[in-house]
Amino acid sequence: MKFLLYSLAGGLVMLFAVIGVGVHGGSFLLSDLAKVDFSGAIGKELFVGFFIAFAIKAPMVPVHTWLPDTAEQATAGASSLLVGLLDKIGTFGMLRLCLGLFPAASDWATPFVLTLAIISVLWGAMMAATSSDLMRFVSYTSVSHFGFMVIGIFALTTTSITGSIFYMFNHGFSTAALFLVDLVSWCAGAGRRRSTVTVASRRSPRYLPELSSSPGWQPCRCRARETL
Repeated sequence: MKFLLYSLAGGLVMLFAVIGVGVHGGSFLLSDLAKVDFSGAIGKELFVGFFIAFAIKAPMVPVHTWLPDTAEQATAGASSLLVGLLDKIGTFGMLRLCLGLFPAASDWATPFVLTLAIISVLWGAMMAATSSDLMRFVSYTSVSHFGFMVIGIFALTTTSITGSIFYMFNHGFSTAALFLVDLVSWCAGAGRRRSTVTVASRRSPRYLPELSSSPGWQPCRCRARETL
């Protein structure tokens, strides 16, 4: 429910921003809007609308609380898509629309955005360190990672933006692997607590191959089919 409400709120804010862009620019084509001057107060207002929507989707502090709750309740496959793929819409939108259409407003908002990004990095890391549930742990680390991505985007240099894009790809693959660890730990009967997963992973160097003979393997197959 929280995921739905946050997504709806962000979508409504962006809808008003899109309408404003269309009215001011006279078109909804990005090729035409790239030629429109969005400097001044109107550019700042439209930038804020788009940024709020993308900050919710990314997510960034303080609009990040939907991610840990949703990931904790969702299956491993749904959480992998949510954190590894869907959230990248937020950072991609910042690159493509916020920086592309509103360069002057991006310069104006950079100090505030960088402050939020640094807070996201620190808060996500601290919450991850205190999380006992593996899904919430991965979600909070993602909040911290997205803070680094936003820092790279709003550093406004070619090198930082390239690094941020590379970070997005790396984060998608690594997050999918971490949620696979959660699925494997569930198969072995270790549960989703970080302490039990650590003990189970250290129990044998052949931990993964031994899963096929473990008592929890059959339920895991059922859950994997449900996830897919």
